[in-house]
Amino acid sequence: MTMRFVLFFCSVFSGYGVPVFVFGAAARGRSIGAELVRNDINTSEEWGHREAGPAPMVSVVIPAYNVAKYIGDAVQSVLDQDYEPKEIIVVDDGSTDGTVDALDAFGDRIHVHRQRNAGSAVARNHGISQAKGKYIAFLDGDDVWLPGKLRAQVAYMEAQPGVGCTWGRWVEWRRRAGSFPPLTELVDDSALAQTRIRAIPESSGWLYHRILTDFLVWTSTVMVRRSVIDEAGPLDPALRRGQDFDYWIRISRLTPMHQLDAVFAAYRLHGQGTTVSCPSRNYAVEIIERAVARWGLTGPDGTQVDRRLYHRHLAGLWRGYGGKQLRAGVPKGAIASSLRALRHEPMAARSWYLFFAGLVDLAGFGVLRSILKRRGGTLAKGV
Repeated sequence: MTMRFVLFFCSVFSGYGVPVFVFGAAARGRSIGAELVRNDINTSEEWGHREAGPAPMVSVVIPAYNVAKYIGDAVQSVLDQDYEPKEIIVVDDGSTDGTVDALDAFGDRIHVHRQRNAGSAVARNHGISQAKGKYIAFLDGDDVWLPGKLRAQVAYMEAQPGVGCTWGRWVEWRRRAGSFPPLTELVDDSALAQTRIRAIPESSGWLYHRILTDFLVWTSTVMVRRSVIDEAGPLDPALRRGQDFDYWIRISRLTPMHQLDAVFAAYRLHGQGTTVSCPSRNYAVEIIERAVARWGLTGPDGTQVDRRLYHRHLAGLWRGYGGKQLRAGVPKGAIASSLRALRHEPMAARSWYLFFAGLVDLAGFGVLRSILKRRGGTLAKGV
């Protein structure tokens, strides 16, 4: 739960076997679910027949805002993919730190578009509007793909025309002694051994009911058919955070989605993302409640959302948001958030703890205040 909760705020976020070259399985990205997918069919020969025709174009959309230190690694990880044809579309969202200069070094190998700062939703929408590919793949400007990612997803989706969206697993990439270690230290690559790619049954299928109660999808590993994107429409520019989470909910109403059992990307945790500050709105709860108001708690396949999980998830989101408010010095907001959490889980001890921590902080009781405030910070990191 903690990993997917952090991923949201950084945004706020049948299984055929196809032989491809990918990194091994030492990764984050565990998901839950109940659908069954077919994992007993070998389609390598079928895919071999498909290779007789032209390979489909993949458009890679990268929004970038003040990531001069990291954008080069992101772009290079796409250029290094052993798949063609592909186009790389980078949309600079009004950066002021030299991001554009870093992109200039790649010349005509990439397409760079610039806009005034308007948020990643607008940037991604602009990139999509310029894309020519049958498939659209997303990557954030401070993350990197691992080798074989594009080939694996295209092969799988070509073999499974009924699946409109796929994503994979990931590893967390943290600093050690002031620098990011080589990815080979984080991923069991086994010299890029040939690995059969399958869907994870528990997180594949019609997933509306699951996405409402868990952050399953990480954007930097996603590939979507252009036809599905055209049906879904643009990302919501009114959402300064969580617009990708909102998008995956919308797409889950249109098509089955499969998580592939392979490590596709590294999620760089550098402490400069959107988790640093406390947003003025609880975007996660807004997005979920808006979806429920529109579509209810039943998925397109008739699967019902587990109401207990639903209320537990919303309580956790309010606790996490309240913990951020407490750490940011907004005790009244933390108290209000704890009360909203208690509406969903009246007996949850952690919600009551947040409530009293907010009261103590509001009253200004010295040492006790700082202890509880630090504890409130841990609530913001995971529930």
